[in-house]
Amino acid sequence: MRRSRIILVLVAMLAVTGAGIYFVLPTLMRTADHELPQNTVIISDALATSGQPSAAQLGRLHAQGYAAVINLAPPGSYGALRDESQLVAAAGMQYLNIPVDFDKPDPRDFERFRAALGRLHGQRVWVHCQMNMRASVFVLLYRVIDEGVAIDRAIEAVHAVWVPNAAWDGLIRTVLARHRVTFDPDLLR
Repeated sequence: MRRSRIILVLVAMLAVTGAGIYFVLPTLMRTADHELPQNTVIISDALATSGQPSAAQLGRLHAQGYAAVINLAPPGSYGALRDESQLVAAAGMQYLNIPVDFDKPDPRDFERFRAALGRLHGQRVWVHCQMNMRASVFVLLYRVIDEGVAIDRAIEAVHAVWVPNAAWDGLIRTVLARHRVTFDPDLLR
């Protein structure tokens, strides 16, 4: 009997601790509000990518000259800001959410992203997702297909954050093949 109570107390303590970590971790994963968002990569004067910015970081983007924010994470993603679209609008910028399934990235999502960047041509755009994995790959594809940047140069921004897994490697190959871009597949590793 005593042993079962001890086990029950331990299980309850673990559950409370786990719940606490689950709800606090998104905040701990973010950088300090006065720093750049996690995994920020400045691509050019007009384009940057990152992981999930905090509310304060989003609020400062307009003052830094950004006109739009594109979020590639689904709204219910772990660590997402529920009111992100309102925060971005209140800061005077355009907001677009293209929810991309991390486990099954779809070329049609990239085409939506590509069209959005085309409409925003000439404006500064901040592209983000949870950790800058979706964003870095979509921006790679855009730069190669629409800006004519060599893949060996464009992949550097992706590799600053991660090496794409099989699903994302497949997406890169599929999209580049559809646009008749040839490249050495070893560059993706």
